[in-house]
Amino acid sequence: MRHGTTDTFDVELSGNDGQAIFAETSACDIIFQGRPARLVFLRDITARKVAEQALLDSELRFRTLLDRANDAVYVFPVPQGRPGRFQEVSERACSMLGYTREEFAGMTLADIDAPEQIALVSEDLRARGSTTFETEHARRTEAWCRWRSAPAYPCSTGAGSLRGGARYHG
Repeated sequence: MRHGTTDTFDVELSGNDGQAIFAETSACDIIFQGRPARLVFLRDITARKVAEQALLDSELRFRTLLDRANDAVYVFPVPQGRPGRFQEVSERACSMLGYTREEFAGMTLADIDAPEQIALVSEDLRARGSTTFETEHARRTEAWCRWRSAPAYPCSTGAGSLRGGARYHG
C-alpha cells in the first residue's frame, strides 16, 4: 500500500461465541507522530451480509419454483393499467410457446394474446387486482407472426399482484 491510498475489502471474523461477524476493512498508510503507520477501520456489515444472503436464497427459491412449475408463468408490470414487458417467464412458458426467455423479455402479453383478451384482463386487474380467465396464447412458428395467424395454445389462466407492482400471469 502506498502512502495516501486506501484499500477496502470485506472479511469474515469469528466472535468470542464462535458466530461469524462480517466486517468491511479499510486501511491506509499514514504518518503518525512523525513515523509511518497504518490506520485501519473495521465496520460491522453482518446485517448487510445476512440480508444479501437472504435475498440470494429468496431469488433461488423463486427461480426454482418458476422453473419447476408445471404451468406457464409470466411476470410483468402493469403501468397505466396495461401489461408491460415480461420480466420473468417460467421454463414451461418457453417450451409451450416456443420462445426463449430473451425473446420474452422484449414481448408483452399483447404479443401472445388477442387484443380483446388484453382489454378484459386489464379491466379485471384494475378493478379487482386479480383475474381468472381462459385464453389461447400464440405459439411461435418458423416465421414470426402475430397471434391471429399463429397456431394457438388453449389454456386456463389467472393473474394477480406481486410486491413491487409486478403481475403474475399463469
